[in-house]
Amino acid sequence: MTMQPAKRIIPPAIFILLAGAALLWSALNSSDQQDDKHPVPVLNTRQPENRPIEVHSDGFAGSDSCQECHQHSYQTWHASYHRTMTQVANSESVVGPFDNVRLKFRETEYRLQHQGDQFSVGKTTTGPDRSEDVQRSVVMTTGSHHFQNYWMESGQSRALMLFPFTFWIDQQRWIPTQTQFLLPEFESELTPPAGLWNRDCQICHATQVRPRIVNERHMDTDLTEFGISCEECHGPAQKHVEHARLGLDDLAIVQPAGLSPAHSAAVCGQCHTRHDIPTDTWEHWKWHGDPFRPGDDLKHHRQIVESDDTIFWPDGLVRASGREYSGLILTPCYTHDDPSRQMTCLSCHNMHQQPDDLRPVKVWANDQLKPEMDSNTPGVHNNVACTQCHQKYADSQELTAHTRHGPSSSGSMCYNCHMPHTTWGLMKASRSHVVTSPNVQESLPPTGRLNACNLCHLDKTLDWTAQRLQERYGHEVPRLTPDQQTIAGSILSALTGDGAQRAFACWNMGWEPARTVSGDDWMPPILARLLVDPYPAVRGTARLSLQTIHGFDQIVYDHVGPVPQREAAQLQALEIWNTQSRAPNGDSLDHLLLDSRGDLREEELNRLWGQRDDRPVSISE
Repeated sequence: MTMQPAKRIIPPAIFILLAGAALLWSALNSSDQQDDKHPVPVLNTRQPENRPIEVHSDGFAGSDSCQECHQHSYQTWHASYHRTMTQVANSESVVGPFDNVRLKFRETEYRLQHQGDQFSVGKTTTGPDRSEDVQRSVVMTTGSHHFQNYWMESGQSRALMLFPFTFWIDQQRWIPTQTQFLLPEFESELTPPAGLWNRDCQICHATQVRPRIVNERHMDTDLTEFGISCEECHGPAQKHVEHARLGLDDLAIVQPAGLSPAHSAAVCGQCHTRHDIPTDTWEHWKWHGDPFRPGDDLKHHRQIVESDDTIFWPDGLVRASGREYSGLILTPCYTHDDPSRQMTCLSCHNMHQQPDDLRPVKVWANDQLKPEMDSNTPGVHNNVACTQCHQKYADSQELTAHTRHGPSSSGSMCYNCHMPHTTWGLMKASRSHVVTSPNVQESLPPTGRLNACNLCHLDKTLDWTAQRLQERYGHEVPRLTPDQQTIAGSILSALTGDGAQRAFACWNMGWEPARTVSGDDWMPPILARLLVDPYPAVRGTARLSLQTIHGFDQIVYDHVGPVPQREAAQLQALEIWNTQSRAPNGDSLDHLLLDSRGDLREEELNRLWGQRDDRPVSISE
């Protein structure tokens, strides 16, 4: 029986949800027999046999072959998070503590152990069905920047199993893997079936992976290199190495910067997009891996997904991080008729830190931005990314005439208005890669995405924004409800929005430019309410934003802890807020749910919280 194509590459947040995936996987692989066209391959007996292994084939030579001639490029790539996207688990690569650590999730306890380069996990289930699982070796890691996930041997050839806890590097703590994603609360433990990395995750987490899938018990997966290495962007290098050593003019290698804008962007798009594997290439893919090579037309090898509510806002803009190419191809800066002005990934990003870049390598590696494009670098506020094409705005008078903000204010930074933080992933918001202009209509149903103005002016109503956009840019004022006219837009999103809208609202309450513009003394009651939100990612984000406010950094709170503890932290936050002195203000503060004395209008807050949109939401990261 021939294996049926599994067209969709399943994002991490989605495969956690697939409780029935094991049944489907078994149905698609109910026989060990394959057809004559794709016979069962000989098992590679090279050690180790419990995880994928590196095999250089199909013209790939590995990154070590680049080091001889390209020392600086090799070193900066080696310092990047691309390189450490996937690693063999050892004492150098594993960042989470494993020394006799015990982690409990509902009725299951995991025992983590570490000796030298060997890491392992044991599992015990308590309750009526008490059982003790065998100890499994941790053989591979994914991620090294914000989170690190761990893959265990499955006991089924080279197929991997996901360890259901993740190490949150920024917070130096373990959390259940499913809670790092924007997903509703789970009622029971769900363990993904073995082989998901081999089948669904590998295409964007390592270099030229050959899944070699026979069935659910037999996955003889090999790859060119763990992590995203040189050849993922430059193509197979074996001929290049041979030609260079012979002194031939044809260097047989791809330079993404020398490709057309569309083909250059596609090099990044092979991972940073939402796509399916076409049915007619599935058989090739499951044995030989991805046929795409840098310089190819990506659409010849992938079905680019353009509609999926786990990836896109209702109006079609991308809201899931890691899908920057999906955003880029929607923006007029990319679809420009003049190729010389067509924006690509390399317009702002540089995959190798330049020798004259004085930033610490870890600062460069954070986003791999060119120095003048990095809005987080102190003293850099010159909008060079945008003035490459929009040159007149390099003049401060032209800029302020356009923005109606001071030249050094956050309101005159092009990114903040045209690439606001409206995509979500890894417990944080990041900038949209669809270049747009703010409008109030996008903040209304059915889209419900806070516009750039209200993401900075968190204390203002949608009506306030609509009136100014009309005065300054001639926008039509949309019909607004009484609440939209009288209550700050961020508060409406935080209290009445769906899980995604609440997450974005509370993240932006911790964003320093917005706090500077809007003040933060009114935020604690809103963020305190979100400490008991149904979504773990919303609760965790609310805690992080609350900690940025003076006096709230010592609250005892665990966003994945028991409900009574969360409720106690909420009360503690409100008690702290009530004891802080707030000067009486004769002005109306109704829009912030405060009276003229600065006291909370609790009935109004409860009314809005009662209108919370509880429809399930998940964002595929």
